[in-house]
Amino acid sequence: MPSWMPSLNSLRALEAVARHLSYPAAAEELGVTPAAVKQLIVKLESAVDKKLVERRGRGVALTQTAKAATNDLSLAMRHLTDAVQTMRETLDTRRLNVSVESSLAATRHVPR
Repeated sequence: MPSWMPSLNSLRALEAVARHLSYPAAAEELGVTPAAVKQLIVKLESAVDKKLVERRGRGVALTQTAKAATNDLSLAMRHLTDAVQTMRETLDTRRLNVSVESSLAATRHVPR
C-alpha cells in the first residue's frame, strides 16, 4: 500500500462512525473499544490533514469533508466485502473429495 494511503482500519472506523454517528455503536460493530475508534479517527484526520468528526454532546457529527467522502467510502467497503466473498466462493478445481465407508477408512486410510 502506498505510504500516502491511510490504514484500512481507520477508513473502516470512519465509515462505521458515519453510519452510526456514534463511537460506541461503531466500536461494537468493529469489535473494539470506543477509545480505539476515536484513536483511529484521529490517525485518519492526521493522515488527510483535515478534521472529519466533531463531538456534539453525547454524539458525533461529520464535517463537510467527511460527508463528501462518505458515499465513496461506503461503496469501497461494499466492494471489498464483495471481493472477499468472491474469494470465499470461488471453487478450487484442484480439490479432490473422496468418500469411503467408515470401516474402510479406519482400517486402510487412517493408518497411512
